[in-house]
Amino acid sequence: MTPQPECRGNDGLRVRESGEWAKEKLDFLSHYGPVALTATARMPQRYYVDLFAGPGLNRVRNGTEEFDGSPLRVIELSSDRAPVVHFTEAWLVNRDRRDHSALEHRIQRRIDEHRSHLAVDRIHCIRGDANARVRSILDATNPRSYMLVFADMESPKQCPWSSIASLRTHRSHGSVDLYILFPLGMALKRLMSRNNETVLEATPVLDAFFGTDAWRALLALRQIDSQANSEELGRGLLELYIRQLHQHWKHVDVVGTIARGTNHRLYKMLFASNHDAGKRIAAWAKRRAPAQLGLQFG
Repeated sequence: MTPQPECRGNDGLRVRESGEWAKEKLDFLSHYGPVALTATARMPQRYYVDLFAGPGLNRVRNGTEEFDGSPLRVIELSSDRAPVVHFTEAWLVNRDRRDHSALEHRIQRRIDEHRSHLAVDRIHCIRGDANARVRSILDATNPRSYMLVFADMESPKQCPWSSIASLRTHRSHGSVDLYILFPLGMALKRLMSRNNETVLEATPVLDAFFGTDAWRALLALRQIDSQANSEELGRGLLELYIRQLHQHWKHVDVVGTIARGTNHRLYKMLFASNHDAGKRIAAWAKRRAPAQLGLQFG
């Protein structure tokens, strides 16, 4: 089979192809970030961690429109009230060497164009498995500082529960906000099919992703072929993961349902925070309301 040609952007570098819906997912960061930076202005440091950073630029699939990925958006963000307040350090992780190389080049270009609030020595482009690197990233940070973590996984296998839990348990970081993709329609429902062989093969992945085998009790919902039961299964899986997140975060909310068209729901976007201010800012970002919020994390 002839390999598909690599998709390259107008700058000649590798891009990530995605649907129109990806812009909605990324726009949340652009809305949440400036207000969160204001709320955390008194923190010693403000960290951004992107566990699956990508090449930095997206292109709409089967189209020509390009838009910035999460890393390029975040390095340009500053407080909505004080432009001198921005993220002070960023860790951008990629397993794919091509994504890693493209992102490094684009980061350097933004710095050269004076479009990044972070200097080159404060942006750490890391090539490797995010799960193997997450604890070393936490070791390099101040547990009393603010951290925003984005986990934009493409499959459950990429993001086991142990890595997510470590964000709060490793070195007891007190102020970690988490923005995470929950791959309900795009992966989890398919893995929990009515085919017992498929489920058996997926069992280790599902156990690791949820951090528990409690999902297995929901398999019975797949025995009846009806849309109602598919919806019930989805609610059960989402509730299970939210309960897991509540072990370490006070507030957990669904801030987005990303769909292709009107009927094909792909995934949920979840936001977790231990601060009331974080919950309120996330709700504001979800609504894209124009009001200014006077909030500060304790």
